[in-house]
This record gives sequence, C-alpha cells and structure tokens, in this order.
Amino acid sequence: MKKDLKEKILDESTKLFLKYGISETGVADISEAVGISKGTLYYHFKNKNAIIHAVADEYFYKVDLMFSTFLKEERVIKNIKSIAKWLVHVITRNAELELMHYMLLSYSVVKCPDLKTKFKNKYTEWTSMISECLDRYKKNDENYFYAKLLLSIIEGVAIRNIIGIDNDSLDTVMLSNLINRLIIN
Repeated sequence: MKKDLKEKILDESTKLFLKYGISETGVADISEAVGISKGTLYYHFKNKNAIIHAVADEYFYKVDLMFSTFLKEERVIKNIKSIAKWLVHVITRNAELELMHYMLLSYSVVKCPDLKTKFKNKYTEWTSMISECLDRYKKNDENYFYAKLLLSIIEGVAIRNIIGIDNDSLDTVMLSNLINRLIIN
C-alpha cells in the first residue's frame, strides 16, 4: 500500500529531526526530502510547529501503546522481577525512540510551551500507568511516588544511553530488589 503524502512528510521529518535536530531542520529540508514543494507541504501542515506536534503525537502514541500493552499482560505484573525486567526492556528497546523523546522534550522546554504542556500531561499519564501496575502487584499508598521514581530511573538510564554511557550496571535483579523494598517497606 502506498503511503499517503502526509504520512511521508511525517516519516521524512522524523528522520531529519533524528539526524540533524529539530531546530536545525527547516521546512525546505523536509519538502526537499519528500520531493515536494514548500507550498504542497504547507497545504498539509500549517507550519513547522504543526509538523513537530504531529511527530510528537506519533511518538506519544508509540509510548502509550508500549505501556498499555504491558498493562494488559497479567502474567508480567504478577511478580516484581518481571515488572523490573519490562522497565529495563523499555529503556533499551529503541534508541531512536529515546532520542526522539529527548529532542522533542528539549524543543518543548526551549521553544514550544504547548508541547511542554503535552509532555506534562503524558508524564502524569505514564506515572499513573506505572502506579496502576504497582498497585496490581501490591496496593500501597506510596505507589504513585514510587512510579514517579521509577519513571525518573527510566529517564536517567535513557539519557545515559543517548550520550553513550554504558548501562551494564542496570541489572534487572537489582532493580526488582529496589522496587520490592520500596513497595514492601
């Protein structure tokens, strides 16, 4: 099936953002990569910010899908080691997804307050999803705090991945022990 033009614009924009950065990629670069005029690009997207938001929405969809898929896996949530294993898997799963996360997040902080608001909302959703997972393992009043902490650990390890710091020290057993100690105590 042939990709529609809007999808092709988003695919090429994503590639260019990952290769050169969001700020460094212009509308002319995108239209050239797609093989269309800037006028045609503007027919589909009002401006570069509209493209960035569409790329961000696609990114958020992928992350939400990973979380929701995990939350449906009852067998995974039955023990803390499997929760930790899944969190480690999320961190190391897709380098491009990690890089896009930080490019979009950085851009939102510096240049795009409405995208920053989307990130705030998504972090709240993701924290709630992790908290729900922890609640299903063992109900605890502090699980929302623990979920924020775990999300911060994921973020920290992802940053280390992006800048090339070895994460061999991220051990599933050690992470599961940490989660278990947090929840049990």
